Amino acid sequence: LDSDEDAAVVPKEMCVPPAELEAEFADEPATDPEQAEKEEKEDPERLHKDEGPFPSLPPFGNPAPSDARRKVLDKMKAQAGEASDRGEINQAIEKYTEVIRTGGASASMLATRAHLLMKQGRPCAAI
Repeated sequence: LDSDEDAAVVPKEMCVPPAELEAEFADEPATDPEQAEKEEKEDPERLHKDEGPFPSLPPFGNPAPSDARRKVLDKMKAQAGEASDRGEINQAIEKYTEVIRTGGASASMLATRAHLLMKQGRPCAAI
């Protein structure tokens, strides 16, 4: 054989003796849907799955904003921070999202918006 590409790989299914398989899964919880639903109700810290709408993500491949645009984005970022300080989470999220959507995203801004979304109990939107 000249290369690995010439070799035909035949996948084999793993064979585990039934006794060993049962022993391996003995300590795992049951997958009964009723049991899973009961466990979900018992966990008070479990967040519900939010269906959206999710905030916009930064555009891919945008060039860095000009100096004039950067000043506008910095002003909007300051407004978002002020709204957050006042406890106006929805307004802060909207402002951060607008800055992010228009190309002014930074890692700390994305993290701040995600933190605010988590405060609202929206884990899927925070990702």
